[in-house]
Amino acid sequence: MSAQRNKDLAKIHLAKKQLGMDDDTYRAMLWTIGRELSAGKLDEYGRKAVLEHLQGCGAKFKKGHGKRPDNYAKLPGYITKVEALLADMKLPWAYADSIARNITGGNGGKDKAPGVDKLAWVKEDKHWRAIIAALHREQKKRQAQEQQ
Repeated sequence: MSAQRNKDLAKIHLAKKQLGMDDDTYRAMLWTIGRELSAGKLDEYGRKAVLEHLQGCGAKFKKGHGKRPDNYAKLPGYITKVEALLADMKLPWAYADSIARNITGGNGGKDKAPGVDKLAWVKEDKHWRAIIAALHREQKKRQAQEQQ
């Protein structure tokens, strides 16, 4: 199962709940729009059509990728580069938090302190540079995949 399929199915079920659809109405809508009685059986085009229909009915899906760290203005200038890389790849701030944790020590270990849990808590320039390098590598990898 693809990640996009799972996201689409989650949005469909969220919209069903938002719109207060009962099961009979929901299944009738799925059949009318996508010619399936189950969202899980919809192909990519069916899921897209159902999502467009649900949005037209008033379902709202959250956009964005989380919020900036609370201390954004107090962080070193590196934060703007991190934000630009995340935005370019349409990645959430949590992605950078995960990289920060790994670069600053991960889960710790024998004789090693664990890393910080949030990008906002990174203090050292060498860690900021490593985070930016990791994001840059990911960006290059994604660009290469798009060209194939």
